[in-house]
Order: sequence, then structure tokens, then C-alpha cells
Amino acid sequence: MSYDSILLNFISAILMKLKAAYYNSAAAQAAARLGDCGKRLASSSVLWTFIKRKDFLSKIWESSGIYKFLDFLLNLPARIGRKFYGTFEEAFQNSLICKWLSILVNRLEVLIGLFLLLAAAVPHERWNNMYSMAAVCLLLCLAFIRTAAGKAGRFDIKALDVILLVFMLSVLLAAATSIGPRDSLRYLLFHLTGFLLVLVLLGSLRSREEVGRLLDVALIGVFISGLLGIWQFINGVAVDAALTDIDLNEGMPGRIFSTMGNANNYAEFLILTLPFFLAVIFNSRSVLKKVLYFLLALPPLAAMFLTGSRSGWIAFACGAMVFVFLKNRKLIPILLAAGLLCVPLLPEFVIRRIQTIGNPNDTSAKYRLLIYNTVRPMLRDYWVTGIGLGSEVFMKIVRDYHLFTNASVAHSHNLYLQTWMETGIVGIVSFLWSMARVVKKCFIHIFNKTDPYINNLLIAGVSSLAGIAVMGLVEHVWFYPRVQMFFWLVVGIVLAGLGLLAAENEPAGA
Repeated sequence: MSYDSILLNFISAILMKLKAAYYNSAAAQAAARLGDCGKRLASSSVLWTFIKRKDFLSKIWESSGIYKFLDFLLNLPARIGRKFYGTFEEAFQNSLICKWLSILVNRLEVLIGLFLLLAAAVPHERWNNMYSMAAVCLLLCLAFIRTAAGKAGRFDIKALDVILLVFMLSVLLAAATSIGPRDSLRYLLFHLTGFLLVLVLLGSLRSREEVGRLLDVALIGVFISGLLGIWQFINGVAVDAALTDIDLNEGMPGRIFSTMGNANNYAEFLILTLPFFLAVIFNSRSVLKKVLYFLLALPPLAAMFLTGSRSGWIAFACGAMVFVFLKNRKLIPILLAAGLLCVPLLPEFVIRRIQTIGNPNDTSAKYRLLIYNTVRPMLRDYWVTGIGLGSEVFMKIVRDYHLFTNASVAHSHNLYLQTWMETGIVGIVSFLWSMARVVKKCFIHIFNKTDPYINNLLIAGVSSLAGIAVMGLVEHVWFYPRVQMFFWLVVGIVLAGLGLLAAENEPAGA
């Protein structure tokens, strides 16, 4: 143990000296000057003025009758449960079942983390999407029990952005008014799983420590998925002609998919989760834990390259750039230099795959253009109301139009186009507006350096959302329900972090 401590201290000392040497270098000083110049320009820009502008909409929302009704409705089960618990408190305290239940609700964040671990690590063929819905509903019930037993204050919907609620409502209306209501029902359950997970996180995460414990457990699942992906690569994966241009990628190995059933799905999952390894590393006080989670991040990071997902690689690079920019702009030259230096170290098939990006002969890019040409007249006809949720409804409608692809397609290969097609103009506007508002709130706290611990979580969340937003330009990233659930996990963690900051800054008795 003493040897390990000496070794870790030695490594830490070397890293600190390298950090000091870099900050004193010409590259760091040039980056700092560029950053300061950019900051001065941005501070007087329309965009930064918009970001800093006070959020009057939230104040109007919180004083509205609809807000008060929803707040009452959401807290009604806990209020009833609290009265029931108070009446029979002695009997509950002497019950063995209640004692076990108390242990569960006292460590609800660990249970959520274990569920997410399983959702990340269980292979595609052994996972049923209804497991997610059942687990989230059970966790929500435990959150209500925790609140009723006085283990937490109350469900506060202030953290739920009002425009995000509008988007959730638009999804419900899209299912109710769908051209194929029965076909949309299953997809509504997938959406509800994500929405309820956000509610579970807001009702369960009441401290930094609880958020930290949730991530500590959940990221082990990401690590396991990375190991399974590497094991797939070692054993060989059959090349899928539906995912890879055989002519341009002749002789290349198959693309790994680990637990997510599809290489692009797995890349999307990694884009959403990898930044949180950095959040845990930066928030850890123990050098041993920093080293441990650095090592745990390596298999999924390697798996990211083995997916062969070109859009995933671009999205990952964008997410990494956002993380470094928000964390420390002076490190951008190091990130760029490290990226260039790593290129010769990449396997040959990865470099060849990178070289196909932008190739006009690539069938994948051509196919997406054909899909967009097919969908354009559909959007012209249904841009106001949408067609309803799900690929079954989409495939029914698309057959009535000229198929440039010569076959019916399951979706439009674009998150924003698909959301617009399914939920109409209200859905796409509220989705984009709500995400912009969430990111805006994060920027304010990050740039004001409100709280280092929460800021690291917010930076990781914004980086995840930035990466998946880029990939959403060429992929319908919600097509695979588990990826959709992890998207809302990121949103929930970000909202929970913002909620913690808001609660701390709220005046006493407010």
C-alpha cells in the first residue's frame, strides 16, 4: 500500500511539473491571448448578450396557475403517503420489510446507478426495452416513498424547464393524434421512459455526493461494454454491407457494436457517456480514484474507434473540443497536437476509414441524400401537425411518395428532421428551444465558475449534448431506445445539477 502511494505521488508530481511547464510555454500563452481576445469579442456579441439575459420566462411560468397545479399534482402522492406514514409510523419502523425498503430509498442513487450499469452492459439480444420502462417506474415509486417518508423534501418542478415540458406535451399529442395510434403507442412508451427518468433524477439527486455515487456505479457499465466491444474485435465481427461500403472499405474488419446491436448506436451511446469519466476524474479528491477511472475509460475510448462510425468520430471530436474549451481554453493546443500525434498510432483500418469521409463515391452519404429527397415532400405536407411517433407510421406514409431509395426506409437519418416529421412544428421548435435554454443556463454557471464540482458535471453534460447534436445531423439517434434513454439521462443529470445550484442560491424561506 505504501509503495502504491509513493508511485501515485510520483506520477502526480510529474503531471504537475508537466502542467506547470506547459502553462509557462509560448503555446499556452498564445492560446491564452487568443482566448482572452475571443472572450472580449464574445462579451460584446449578440450571442453572449442573449446568454446573459435574465430568464423572465421561468419567473412567469413559476407564478402561473398551470405550474402550481402541476406542482400540486406531482407532490400529491408523496403528501398522501407522508400522512399515511405519520399515522402508522411506529408500525412501519418495526416492520422488517419497511427496514429493507428504508435501506433502498436511502441509497436510491446507487439503485439508479445499478440499473444504468445493467442497461449499458447487458447485450442487445438479452435486453428488452420494457425492462427500462419497468425499472424507471419502480425507481419513481421508490422516489415517491423516499419523499413521503421524509427522506427528501419534495418534487420540485422548477428544475424542469417550461419549454421542455412543452416538448413532452407535444410528444403526447403526437401519439394521440397519430395517423397510426396503435403503431405510435410503443414509441410513446420509449419517450415516457426517458421523461420519467428525468423526473426520477430530479426527485432523487439531492446532493453532489449522490450524483457522484450514481456516476461511479453507472460508468462501470460503460467500462464493461468497452471490454465486450474489444472482445468482439479480437474474435472478429462479420462485415455488414448495410453499414459499410464494401468497395471503399475492402479488407477492413467488421465494426463492433458491443451491447447496443449496431455500431452507430454504440458510438452514440459512447458519445453520451464518455465525457462523464472526465467529470468523475476531475471531481475525485483521491489520486487513486482518478487513476482508476482513467483506466476504466480506456476500453470504451478504444471501442469508440473500433465502431468505425465516421459520424461518431466527428461528433466525439466536437464533444472533446467543447469539453476542453469550457474546462480550460489554454489546453486547446494540447488537444489539437495530441490528436495529430495520435493519427500515426491509429490502426490502418481506422485511418483508411477516416480517409473515406467526404468521398463522393461513398454509398452511405449518397443513401442519406436519397432519403432526404424522399422525405422533403412528406415534410412539406405534414410540417405543421406531424405524422405521429415511430418508424412504423413513418414507413406507412413514406410509401405514398416517390422513393428515391427504391425501398421504404425506417427513418430519415436525421434527429431533427425525424422529430419534426413525428411531432410537427411545435415539437421541433420546443425541442430545439428547450435544449438551447438548458445549455444557456449551463454556460452562465460554467463561465461564472459558480461551483467547481457541479461545473464539471455541467461541462460533461454540455459536451455530451454537443457531440450527440452533431451526430444527430446524419443519424436518428433516438431510433435505438437505450440510446434515447441515455440521452435523457444526460439531460436529467444536467437539470439536477442546475437544480442543486438553484436550491443553494435560493433565499431562506423562499
